[in-house]
Amino acid sequence: MYAVDAFYQECRVFLKKQINIVRPRLIVALGQKAIEELNFVRTDVPSIQLMHPGALLYIKSSERGAYIVRQGTQLKIALLERTMSK
Repeated sequence: MYAVDAFYQECRVFLKKQINIVRPRLIVALGQKAIEELNFVRTDVPSIQLMHPGALLYIKSSERGAYIVRQGTQLKIALLERTMSK
């Protein structure tokens, strides 16, 4: 096992414990790596993936506003779904 794999494995254990303690109703994962690691944890908590804020630096400035609005809309929808499913 590589040192990086061992590091991620330790972090997954810690993340699972944190999720069990906090018991969130929704997890917002910022970026592809965050959602990949969340999938390893295998939790019953619903999650939504949004673009990592740092990724906006690689998008043309004229298109950033549209991405931000889309991300906000996705988050609102996810939160409304969680509120209505109570």
